[in-house]
Amino acid sequence: MSRYNEDETERELSDNDLSEDEVTRLEQVENEMTRDSKGRRQISLSDEMVLNLRQFIDLCEQIKGVKEDLKILVERKTELEGIISQFMISNEIPVFNTPNGRIAIQNSTTKKPLNKEMLLDIIQTKISDTRIAQELTELAFSKRPTSQVQKIRHVPERNNNR
Repeated sequence: MSRYNEDETERELSDNDLSEDEVTRLEQVENEMTRDSKGRRQISLSDEMVLNLRQFIDLCEQIKGVKEDLKILVERKTELEGIISQFMISNEIPVFNTPNGRIAIQNSTTKKPLNKEMLLDIIQTKISDTRIAQELTELAFSKRPTSQVQKIRHVPERNNNR
């Protein structure tokens, strides 16, 4: 006889309820699964899965280090952009031609993202009824399409020595 949890209620399975392959697989899973001292499920992992997990954690750590380096570079670039653009504007220089390419001042305009308050204000300019304007705003934001993506991430152990 094997046991499993189904929606928090236990059900006994007899070998007659399962095919031979299912019984064999269930026995394999039960043999592979143990519980640690805190009651968490422990599963035996293949060497390949252990290698995959180690590589994943190593890549997460490498990316973290590169991001820190990149942050320093971006901060310095931003600092230099301010200095160079002020010089170009004050001296009315539209473009620097360098051996590596051109450095030019570029102006761009972007629109702010739409939010509830802004939409409500826009609707109220055309509709004087505040209640209807609020309902339209809520309807617009409640019907926005969403997408869901599953990802895994590495959460390093926290040192309790801090």
